[in-house]
Amino acid sequence: MESNNTTVTSAKRHPTKELAILEVYGRTFKINGRLANLSVTGAFLELTSSNYQPKQGDLVRITVPLQKLNKTYTLHGQVIWSRGMGLGVSFLKDKDLHAILTKTTRT
Repeated sequence: MESNNTTVTSAKRHPTKELAILEVYGRTFKINGRLANLSVTGAFLELTSSNYQPKQGDLVRITVPLQKLNKTYTLHGQVIWSRGMGLGVSFLKDKDLHAILTKTTRT
């Protein structure tokens, strides 16, 4: 799709129901949820319980324990939208996360 001379692409999404633990940078608690779909660029998460609703712009760490494979993956991202108990996260590379965190702590 093209808009204003900018090409917008969408990565292929893969449905999943893996458990996920979400931590919001700057907060001291963990939020339980499930990955509903996953792509190379981001994920859609459904929160199962939370006293805090992550907001657009929040930086997050997502831990995904894959019990069948006996592995745990940790991903970093930024909330790009949030509605009810669902949220979209765009994944960040470590260097991008560091740059955002460094900028945030300086202001």
